Amino acid sequence: MRVLIATHSSLEIDGGEERTLGYLARYLLQQGAEVRVANYGGLHGNEARTSLDQIRHRLSGARLDTIPAMPVLGRLIAVPSFRGLRALADGMRWADVVLFGQFYGFDLTMLFLGKWVRRRLVVSQASAFAHPHRERVRVAALEGYERVVGVRLLRRFDAVRVCNSDDLRSLTEEGCRRVLLLYPPNTDLSNPTPPERLEAPYREVCERLSSDRRFKFLLAGRMTYQKGLDLLGEILVQLGERNARVADDFSFLLAGGEKLPTSLESVALRFPGLVTNLGVLPREAFPSVLKEVDAVLMPSRYESFGRVAAEAQSLGKPVVATDITGLREVIVDRVTGFLVGSWSATAFASAIQELRTMSISEPERWNAMKAAARANFQRRFGAGQWEAQLRSLALLLAELAASGSSRPS
Repeated sequence: MRVLIATHSSLEIDGGEERTLGYLARYLLQQGAEVRVANYGGLHGNEARTSLDQIRHRLSGARLDTIPAMPVLGRLIAVPSFRGLRALADGMRWADVVLFGQFYGFDLTMLFLGKWVRRRLVVSQASAFAHPHRERVRVAALEGYERVVGVRLLRRFDAVRVCNSDDLRSLTEEGCRRVLLLYPPNTDLSNPTPPERLEAPYREVCERLSSDRRFKFLLAGRMTYQKGLDLLGEILVQLGERNARVADDFSFLLAGGEKLPTSLESVALRFPGLVTNLGVLPREAFPSVLKEVDAVLMPSRYESFGRVAAEAQSLGKPVVATDITGLREVIVDRVTGFLVGSWSATAFASAIQELRTMSISEPERWNAMKAAARANFQRRFGAGQWEAQLRSLALLLAELAASGSSRPS
C-alpha cells in the first residue's frame, strides 16, 4: 500500500496535528506501507520547535516532499503555489490512498486534486467543529467557513478522522460517509526524568518549584488567542481583588512562549510573583516540571482535543478548564477536575479557589480527584486505546487502497 500524508502546515511547528500525522506515517511504515509526506512550507509564522533534519530522522523510510504554500487573506486560507500544486498532484498519482490534515482552503485544494487524479481521500479533521467563544471576527469567519463550506466538502471525502466524540456525532449527523475517532497520541508522563539529570536551567526550575509551598497552576502550549490568555489576565485580577496577598497563596506558570504574553504584563506588575513565564520547555523537561505543580489550567476558547489535559492526568494532576468540545472529551467534571461552563473570570476564579481549598481542607477528596485523573488517563488515553484506534484507521486506509482509484462525488 502506498500512502501520501499531506500536512496543511510545516511539521517543524510540531503542533498536535503535525505530530499526529508524523506518528501515523511512522506506524504505517512499521506495517510495511510505502509512505510519502507532503509538508507545507513557507506558510505559518509560528516558531519552529523542531528541524527538518530531526523530522527526516523520525520519518526514516518515508520520502519527505516540501510543498511551497502561500497565505491568503492574512493566513485565513492556505493555498499551495503553482509549483506546490504540481508536487502535490505528483504525490497523489503515486499513492493508492491520501490522508491529509484539514485546513481552510487546503480541503478545497485536495478535493480538486483528488477529482483530477482519481484518488481516495481521507481527511484528518483536527480543528474543533464548534467555537462557542468567538469574540474575534476571524474566529467567527472560520466557524462560518466550517458550517457553510467545510462540512459540504467533508461529505465528499471517503472518510473523516476526528479527535473527539462531539465531532464524531456532529459530522455523522451531517452526512459524512465514514467518521472515525482517533485521539492524538498521548504520552504517559508518570515517570519523568529526575531533576538532577536535567540540564540547567531546568534542574534549578524543578528544584525551585519543589520548594515552593504555594498552590501552583501550569498553563502550557502555544501562547495564542485560542488559549484564552486575556481571560487568564481577568482571572488573576479577580483572585487579586478577593485576596490582596494572592501571590502568597498561588503561583501561575506559563510554558510555551519565549516571552510573557502582553495581556499578562500589567497583572505581573500589579501582583509581583504571581505569574512566571518558563519559556518553551524541551520535551525531556516538561514532565519533570509538570510533576512539581498541583494542577493545570486551560481557559481555552476552543480545542479539538485537550492533549495537555490528558497528559497532565497521567501524572494525577487535576485540570480546571473551559467546558468546550475538546476538553469535555478529557475531563470528567468534579471527578478529575473542573469544567467551567461560562466564559467568566468570576467562575474560573471560584473553581481555582475551590481546588486549592480542597487540597488543604479536604485531603480525602483531593487525593481521590488525583487518583481519578490518573485512572481516567490509563483507561481512555493510554497506549492501548491509541493503538486500537490507530489500527482501525490503518485498516480503513488499506481497504480504500485495495478498492482502487475513485472520483469523489
